[in-house]
Amino acid sequence: MRKISFFLVGVFLLLSSGNLFAQETFTIGTFTYTVTTPAVGGNSGEVSVAKNGTPTGAIEILESVTNSSTGINYSVTSIGYEAFYGCSGLTSVAIPSSVTSIGNYAFTNCTGLRSITIPNRVTSIGPEAFFNCAKLTSVTIPNSVTSISASAFGNCKALQSISVEDGNTYYSSQDGILYNYDKTTLIYCPTGKVGSVTIPNSVTSIGGSAFSNCTKLTSVTIPSSVTTIDRYAFNGCTKLTSVTIPSSVTTIDRYAFNGCTKLTSVTIPSSVTSIGTSAFRGCTGLTSITMEITTPPTLGGTSAFPTSNPGFTIYVPCGSKNAYTSTSAANWSNSSISSKITATDLDATITTDKYLADCDCTFPSTITIKDGASLSAADYSALST
Repeated sequence: MRKISFFLVGVFLLLSSGNLFAQETFTIGTFTYTVTTPAVGGNSGEVSVAKNGTPTGAIEILESVTNSSTGINYSVTSIGYEAFYGCSGLTSVAIPSSVTSIGNYAFTNCTGLRSITIPNRVTSIGPEAFFNCAKLTSVTIPNSVTSISASAFGNCKALQSISVEDGNTYYSSQDGILYNYDKTTLIYCPTGKVGSVTIPNSVTSIGGSAFSNCTKLTSVTIPSSVTTIDRYAFNGCTKLTSVTIPSSVTTIDRYAFNGCTKLTSVTIPSSVTSIGTSAFRGCTGLTSITMEITTPPTLGGTSAFPTSNPGFTIYVPCGSKNAYTSTSAANWSNSSISSKITATDLDATITTDKYLADCDCTFPSTITIKDGASLSAADYSALST
């Protein structure tokens, strides 16, 4: 008991003096540094560039610095949390080769930053490290980088290309878009990307916020290899006029197409088993959703679709309307649901039992019977009336 008491008293004294976990900081010129690794045995220590004032123009971060009050030399190994946050007058930054990490929000809202060279020893780039650097047009990721937050370059409205150096075994790029190494996950499309994008058929997942706020994107081709459209994937793509969701997709996550105001209709394939909350929220031009599955997918919330849009209708396969509107179909019963015969239905033999009996169907104005399909006299009579 006495040993425990002495230990607690010692901890209390350290806390009271402010020495426990305290990090030494010092300033040289306009830069403040935080000691991350103390100098030991005559060797240099390590420091991180700490939160600074508001430097402007072109700046150079030194590779090593000396604390004038102690005479100890330190190597600059990281750009710290919010180090240059909101430095809107900053136009370019020279980062030394000693730096291995760029921290969270390090250059967020540096709206005047036009160029940045990431040295070949950097291994990690934190969340929103360069978020809203509105004048940044291109970025090269060195082969040393092993970790990049998906939001690192978010909302950089002029950014049209991200390239990855050869030899990087964690990331790759194609047509200016960032992928994981084997191109199975599309991580990030630069916000300034213009026109159309074709996703390679190796991709199985479109990552969270991958195309978020790509306001110049007009169309995207999603291959049949994709199974997941992650949260916020196409959030705020205000010029996206159409999207074809392939029959391989099983999950459309929350806010996936939120704010895609130019979309007018979307078809959900029969492979989809879940649709996240607000998946199509804010799609003010959307008038219809066509479901190709007879069993209602799981909805993450009541606001998955913009049901308040004028004339908005959810079309479901004939014979499945009750399944969608029943109380057991959570979050579906509040939607405007109708049923109709779709083009898919007409690919096969038409029978009155399958498509017409007990079905409140909306028929297309023109019906084309495809090669190989058959139509009986009774079916013809039913359709013609």
